Amino acid sequence: MKNEPRNAPEEGVHDLSARVSPAELSARGRDEGTGYCGEIIANEEDDL
Repeated sequence: MKNEPRNAPEEGVHDLSARVSPAELSARGRDEGTGYCGEIIANEEDDL
């Protein structure tokens, strides 16, 4: 086991994109976050 924090960045995720669409991945993330009392904040791109 690495001597790094559990939430340390990984080098990559293998085989996830082949099975899950970006919309589905986003929906899963929102569902998981709100399950832990997280708040989803809409984000819009500003012109720079």
